[in-house]
Amino acid sequence: MEKRISKTELREKIFQIFFASQFNKMDTETLEEFLNENNVLNKDDVNYVNKILDLKYENEEKLEKTIKKYLKENWEYSRIGKIKIAAIELAIIEIENGLPYKIAINEIVKIVKIYEDEKAAKFVNGILASYVRENNLDK
Repeated sequence: MEKRISKTELREKIFQIFFASQFNKMDTETLEEFLNENNVLNKDDVNYVNKILDLKYENEEKLEKTIKKYLKENWEYSRIGKIKIAAIELAIIEIENGLPYKIAINEIVKIVKIYEDEKAAKFVNGILASYVRENNLDK
């Protein structure tokens, strides 16, 4: 059996897939190539990637509505950068699938800081904090 990568590394790979899929939905062959090139070879890791990606595709409309709900009045969804959208979507999916919200938000904010800046990380954190509060996940 292939060695597992850390959950943090795996989450970053899923984030990269989410980002790329905003331009072109990944077919199975492209996804397999990406996972192989990025050493995501363990069966459990691959299954997790597929599960999270399926949930993204099945819930794209719901995810967009959720993000729009927490935007400030003067913000348009179309103005949000694709990195931020990918990050927020991934965190919401993982929270809704049992990952504790503090872990999900902390990890995704770290990822956003790698690909964008502190301002983007604060934006993502703010949207996710509102989502957590409104859904009473912080109780």
